[in-house]
Amino acid sequence: MSRMTSFLLVVGSLVSCATHAEQIDKHDECTRMRDHMVDLRTTGFDSVRTSDGKPIDLSAHREALLNAMGPSFVDNCVARMSDDELNCSKNATDITALRRCASH
Repeated sequence: MSRMTSFLLVVGSLVSCATHAEQIDKHDECTRMRDHMVDLRTTGFDSVRTSDGKPIDLSAHREALLNAMGPSFVDNCVARMSDDELNCSKNATDITALRRCASH
């Protein structure tokens, strides 16, 4: 194998690794953003009571939201969401601000 071929293989491998690392980073960012969205959607529910006066099970609501979003939510985020929209969503402090991010 010539030196040029070896060099090109190494460069190609490095580029491939960098791209894969970026996809993993964005997947992690999208997962954090999804969790933040669930946090925003459940904010204030801790004061809600059932008909018999007991506090609602907030963890069940969080789990239901995560299940409803499914793994495809993160996959779609990785594939389609711009970095600006992702950053805006992660930094949103309420649902109204989160909705504004979708228009970026």
